[in-house]
Amino acid sequence: MPNTKRKFDRKVAKILGDYVYVLRDPRDNKVFYVGKGEGNRLFAHFNEADKVLKSKKQNTWTAKLRRIVEIWEEDLDVDWWIVRYNLKSGTTPPLDAFDVEASLIDVLEISQNGPALNDIAGHRKTTRGILSADDVAALAAPTVNPKKPYPAVFIFPIQNALEQRANVYDATRRWWAVSQAYRSLPTPVAVGIANGITQGIFEIKQWAPASGKWEFTGTDVTNGHALANTSWLTIIGAAMGYWQRGNYLIIELNGKGKYRFLRGSTNKEWQRL
Repeated sequence: MPNTKRKFDRKVAKILGDYVYVLRDPRDNKVFYVGKGEGNRLFAHFNEADKVLKSKKQNTWTAKLRRIVEIWEEDLDVDWWIVRYNLKSGTTPPLDAFDVEASLIDVLEISQNGPALNDIAGHRKTTRGILSADDVAALAAPTVNPKKPYPAVFIFPIQNALEQRANVYDATRRWWAVSQAYRSLPTPVAVGIANGITQGIFEIKQWAPASGKWEFTGTDVTNGHALANTSWLTIIGAAMGYWQRGNYLIIELNGKGKYRFLRGSTNKEWQRL
């Protein structure tokens, strides 16, 4: 039976909190159901479809369940997306019109309608934007906490560039306003981040002017790196206002469970990860 995944990892469920989700037909990319819930609520629809298939009682079929079963009968999975998450009371920043606007833009992007024509893609996409099934799985990643020091780690927000089909390397390396002082930092490492999770890691070799800003050339060192497959939400949360405006951060990691900001926060003290 398709859609075999029916349960979120406990850590992932805690991160998601209350969430809004959509179900999409992979045959035509049409979103056919919108729901809200917490825990494993999203998967309840698949369990319900299993039950009506076994019971064969016609009065238990709904349009939603018929669509799910039709998709399964073609040996396909129902696509699902978490549109917005972490929506419990006390969310920082609080849910507001910006979130509603951004979520609608995101749903248009993944539906048959095609992208909205907004000049701005939507607010807070880099911190609690739309999540695919793969993105949700990545939320279980451990908090970044390397056992060796890194004196200069550039943390670049690349989600918007990835959504515009840039590859991870280009999304991470271009184009940024980087002062001479930052370009001169020793042994710099660049990390591309989407939804708070590492997407790629590059050793910066040199900087060059490009499009009025700067881009680097570097070596991809993602595989097996101590900063790979990790969550940066703790660090991003300490510089949320700066990060949400599309700015990059620079930090130093001491290899002993602490970090400090070189760019992105007025607090330059060591903080615990």
